[in-house]
Amino acid sequence: MIALVHTILPPYRVPLFNALSIACRGEFVVLLTRETHGFRRSWRVPWEDVAFRVERLHSAGLHAGGRVIDLSIGVSAALTRVNATAVIVAGWDLPASWSALLWARRRGVPAYAWVESSGESGSLRGPASTFARRLFLRQCRGAIVPGAAAAAFVGDLAPGLRWVQAPNAVGVPVNRVICGTRPPWSAIFVGELSRRKGFDIVLESIPDLLADFATVAVAGDGPLMAEIMAVARRDPRVRYLGFVEGAALVSEIKAASVVLVPSRQDPWPLVAVEALTSGRPVVLGPGVASAADLEAMAGQSVARLSVLDGTSLASAARQVRTQVVPMSAREAFQPSLVATRFLSILDSTALASR
Repeated sequence: MIALVHTILPPYRVPLFNALSIACRGEFVVLLTRETHGFRRSWRVPWEDVAFRVERLHSAGLHAGGRVIDLSIGVSAALTRVNATAVIVAGWDLPASWSALLWARRRGVPAYAWVESSGESGSLRGPASTFARRLFLRQCRGAIVPGAAAAAFVGDLAPGLRWVQAPNAVGVPVNRVICGTRPPWSAIFVGELSRRKGFDIVLESIPDLLADFATVAVAGDGPLMAEIMAVARRDPRVRYLGFVEGAALVSEIKAASVVLVPSRQDPWPLVAVEALTSGRPVVLGPGVASAADLEAMAGQSVARLSVLDGTSLASAARQVRTQVVPMSAREAFQPSLVATRFLSILDSTALASR
């Protein structure tokens, strides 16, 4: 049994975890410290689509420094109960991850780290956190990373540690329409309406965008929601969609000419992957750690901002809106392909015992 220790179950992880369960012939279980961040996210977990085994740990939330840390009990008992032959731990900031690592070490079971952050994209950087991360990775047999920035981070912390690159997957059907977008042009932002996601820059760019785009759509919620609602009331060309997810969100992305992702700090924004899979070019902010990976995959259909301001964002959106996303990039993030890459790090003994 392959056991994955994870914080919550975000809706966008369900397709990948389903694919992992299929690849493991059902010998795959996810141990969750909680179901979802209900107080931070408006999303709904599609439990009706979950086709993998889930074990919920007994956890209590500890509020510290604006963060919530889950203190979980019963990790060792859960891993023993499922007879885990390999343990994958999603990050190192969970007490449950450390408990799982200790259990694996005592049992001689290989453990692997799933690391999405990079040296620039995460928080809590300093000598103490670096020491803890190095100590954690030294106990792991290998690492799973989404891209080059995370791989470099792992390499700095644990030189010589094996790793595989498995980009984030999305359960979006591939848009196989070859032609690019055409007028009337439209742009869309999808995500948390916050400075971290660069939404203040989107607000700044709206006058410039409306000089060349027929409409600008915004989907999401967050601290800057009142600002976009006010803009939308003043100008009917600005559409505020509220929080949108699932098929409705994919439909909005496919209806746009370009997707704006001007993040200041973001390891691997899923909306960029959803956009490329849907055949839509993207504009990425300087804080998107996966920018180089996405550009290597999708070429000129990815525009990277070196300066984060409204004028630059609007200019990049104009330049990239006619680009056609290569079919290889549209197909790269399918769950079955990513699951194969994900599992390729596991030792043959762990795979054989599934």
